Amino acid sequence: MNKYLEGDIRNITYSLHRIATFVRERRLEDKTAENIPQIMEFCSAAWDFLSSIYESGWDKLKANKDKKSF
Repeated sequence: MNKYLEGDIRNITYSLHRIATFVRERRLEDKTAENIPQIMEFCSAAWDFLSSIYESGWDKLKANKDKKSF
């Protein structure tokens, strides 16, 4: 299971970095989240992801070498 978990975590990390880059490079101009349905879809997925971490107790895991949690 660990080999699959490592690959999944790596893919999620790369995807989140790419999403952040995409968002930084785009101008919203006069648009809001209501004008861009993809933003609402992303918000829903991001909230679901963060809620899952919290509900499963993963927010208590140590996340780095300094033993900092999420």
